[in-house]
Amino acid sequence: NSKVLITIPASTEVTVLGKSGTTGSWLKVMYNGITGFTPARHYIVQVAPGDSLSTYPTYITIENLNLRNQASRYGSILTTIPSGTSISVISKSASWYKVRYNNQVGYVSSGFVQPFTGKTPIKSPVIPANKHVILIDAGHGGGDAGAVTSNGTVQEKVLTLNIANRVADELKKNYELYEVKLTRSNDRYLSLVERTNLSERLDADAFISVHINSSPSFATGHEALVPTSSAYTTNPYANASRRLGEVINQEIAMNVPDFKNRGVKRQDVYVVGRNTVPSTLIEYGFIANSVDRSYMSGSNMIKATAKGIDKFMKSYY
Repeated sequence: NSKVLITIPASTEVTVLGKSGTTGSWLKVMYNGITGFTPARHYIVQVAPGDSLSTYPTYITIENLNLRNQASRYGSILTTIPSGTSISVISKSASWYKVRYNNQVGYVSSGFVQPFTGKTPIKSPVIPANKHVILIDAGHGGGDAGAVTSNGTVQEKVLTLNIANRVADELKKNYELYEVKLTRSNDRYLSLVERTNLSERLDADAFISVHINSSPSFATGHEALVPTSSAYTTNPYANASRRLGEVINQEIAMNVPDFKNRGVKRQDVYVVGRNTVPSTLIEYGFIANSVDRSYMSGSNMIKATAKGIDKFMKSYY
């Protein structure tokens, strides 16, 4: 929450003066004569001059892994390294490794590689010091109840908070690579701008908004909303957002096959189209339909959502 002094461009060298934070998660640096603090996770410590390639340690990929041209989700994908492949690690940061693979040098997410010991690696991701941040958004809240049943006994804001908390718990329990955050953890109102701003403030890597549809009781099914190709969409990760919605939708369809799949739809939705990270909005069913409400409260929906998020993260990062 401190004042921004300047923005340091990617691939820029800085002088490190020290570390700060309980785990050294911030670096005190000097850049262009200005001294300040930046997150350590955004830096690669260079290998000392004179080191030869033969001194670089060998690691093994434990998932199909994207090789990027910079240590950031903003980096372009150079190639995909197959699971079980040997790579040379040139330098390390908290969550990215600079590596050599097939005469290409690039960056990979550190959570999906393990040091080579001469044995077949166990397919259990290494937990990076700074995990990928998943932001779960419970729609509505406070004075905004969202959709409500005709008798007023069931409110969307209550259902979305319950689903968001359960998806977060599922990710925390079974997917150790991620740090899970909620836009709200109680019954309070957040504007659409506040919700999307949290993506940047929390340095999120993916944003999933939880909602319940409103329609007569005969309407049924789940669906995912993703960015359009219109001028409304300013999200730089529009294609990744569409992929995120598709993967979660597919997992729900496979794991809850009796529940109608309404598919993936491109719509101008603020928290998706105006976000700054891969984002999707999931409609978990129709509030007026009691059968839909039983589906959305079932554990299979929660597990499928978490599995879809994990599958997207591993394919994208």
